[in-house]
Amino acid sequence: MITSTATSAPHGRADTSLPTEVPPPPTAPTAATTNFHDPAAVARDWMTQWCPFDYREPRNNHVERSTVFATPAAKTADLAHGTTVEAYRTVVMQKLSRRCDQVTGAITPNAEHSTELVAVLTARRTDLATDAPVGADTVAVVRSMLLQPDGRWLVDVPAPLPR
Repeated sequence: MITSTATSAPHGRADTSLPTEVPPPPTAPTAATTNFHDPAAVARDWMTQWCPFDYREPRNNHVERSTVFATPAAKTADLAHGTTVEAYRTVVMQKLSRRCDQVTGAITPNAEHSTELVAVLTARRTDLATDAPVGADTVAVVRSMLLQPDGRWLVDVPAPLPR
């Protein structure tokens, strides 16, 4: 149910065994708890909100929850590739959720633009059915990071892999 910007990492690159404890759902994000002058911190906080979802939440709530760390273009792109109404019905009927932990990220400078960086993020995602773990894998996401006029870094649209 996560957008097309997420891909599974090759086997063996991260711990994808079922966790002994299910990672907790994310807490509500606040701008006060993030250093928006640190692009790596913003990217990790965005991933912490964007990656998980829960059948008890509204459709595409993970996108809405992560927007405190994202540009309007990022939100638009994520919603355009978000969970469809049909898929959401399936999520609710089957009581599916996803939790994410082990979030890592690296920031790669874009040589052409000093106000644009690329974030390469990974997380272990644990799939749940009726709140019980049924699978785990690694999600990898590559996103642009844009420096705003007020000095804050925000996650932007999906980016190509850095060279």
